Amino acid sequence: MPKKRSHNSGFTLIELLVVISIIGLLSSIALVGMGKARLKARDAKRLADMRQLQIGLDMYYEQNNNNYPNPDANQGGMCGGWNTSSYDPFITALKNSGVMSKVPVDPVNSGATGCGIYAYRYYRYGPNSPSCDPCKGKSFYVLGINSFETVGGSHPSSPGWKCVDSNNGTLTRDWQGEFSWVMGRCE
Repeated sequence: MPKKRSHNSGFTLIELLVVISIIGLLSSIALVGMGKARLKARDAKRLADMRQLQIGLDMYYEQNNNNYPNPDANQGGMCGGWNTSSYDPFITALKNSGVMSKVPVDPVNSGATGCGIYAYRYYRYGPNSPSCDPCKGKSFYVLGINSFETVGGSHPSSPGWKCVDSNNGTLTRDWQGEFSWVMGRCE
């Protein structure tokens, strides 16, 4: 005659292991999904920061006799002469002029040293730049994002910025090949 099972018996060790492994599997799936959401959120912040910087640069332009700020001298020898958000401060003139209380920086590389794969870059070219003159003798700036975490290559929303030789129509420089997102503006 088989023994009766007691009503007070708990789960067996195997049943507990199965439940724990199922919970672990579900947790890891949720964490992977949250990781992708974080990457997308940081990329969305990068695009929002570019919009803020454009507005700040336009406000600076209006307040400073139709001139955009020069690159910060303290970053001159770093990162090919570009101001980069991986060095503090970034575009100091925007903060010093009162246009922005805090200049946005890349969410991953903020306050780090080095040029960084994730960084914003800014450079103002003087008038009649010898290698490139997209603004027909006027100064211009280029503002870009080095990389996104979820998009390889060019971001679909990038306006792009390039120089075409007005004499023969040849492309002399295309910043879209250097940045994932880039734009420029003439003075």
